[in-house]
Parts: sequence; structure tokens; C-alpha cells
Amino acid sequence: MKEEHYRADTLDITFDVTKTTLEATVKELCDKAEKMVRSGTVLLVLSDRNIAKDRLPVPAPMAVGAIQTRLVDQSLRCDANIIVETASARDPHHFAVLLGFGATAIYPYLAYETLGRLVDTHAIAKDYRTVMLNYRNGINKRLVQNHVQNGHLHHRLLPLLETV
Repeated sequence: MKEEHYRADTLDITFDVTKTTLEATVKELCDKAEKMVRSGTVLLVLSDRNIAKDRLPVPAPMAVGAIQTRLVDQSLRCDANIIVETASARDPHHFAVLLGFGATAIYPYLAYETLGRLVDTHAIAKDYRTVMLNYRNGINKRLVQNHVQNGHLHHRLLPLLETV
């Protein structure tokens, strides 16, 4: 794999509330995302890891939706994947919302860190790998069930998806 074909760049979706507004931050994020994709970014990572007392996150669905819309409007959406690294995704509904707004992939770092601490403190009596796989499989299973219930996916396809 050539690195230039898979260039990844991270866009910080937190902002200093004493210096700017949410609206201005969202516009700036869209401008930066467009510029990054035009310059060759293929993996656009939206991250709220810089949350701090004076830095609030743009709600992940808002950031994803705004950037998705900008990239579509500029005919750039097919040129990049939107990966969301967020503390706000914990349950299947959060994942479904982010995917619905245009996320390609989601990394729920706070959920993984929390599960890791529960394993480390022996609050969960399983190994780290098993706990992470169980969490991920649970999220995926519920997302597929939602698609079937809403008519987006035929129930006969479920065995095929379970083998993947």
C-alpha cells in the first residue's frame, strides 16, 4: 500500500468556548475538512479527544452531518472516508445516528477505555480481547436488527452477515 493513497488526517472537533461559537466552529470544521480532502486526505478522522474544562466538543452527529453535507455539495464525499473518534458513542443508537449522518466508521474510545478499566480492576471476569469483541459484536448485532426492523435489510440476509 502506498501511503499517499491512504493519507489520514485528524480534525479536532473541540473548541474553546471563550474564543468562538459553536456555529463558527462548525463552519471552520467544514472549511478545514474540504481543504484536507482537496489536498488528498482519504481518511478524515474527526476527534473529540481534546475535551477539556475550557474545550467543549461539537456534538459528533452535528460535526459528521455538516462535513458530510459540505463534501457532498462540493462533489468530494466519494474521495474520503469519515472516521469518528468520539467519547459520545456508547450504545447502538449513538452508532446508528452517526452512521446515518454519514460516518464511515466509529471508534468509541471512551467505551473501550471504560471496558478496559473494568477488566483491569477485575469487575469483569473475562480477558480484554473477549470483552472488546463482545461489545463490538453486540453493537453490530443491534445495528443489523434495526436495519431488519426498519425494512432496510431483508431478514434472509442475516445468516450471511453473521458469517462475516
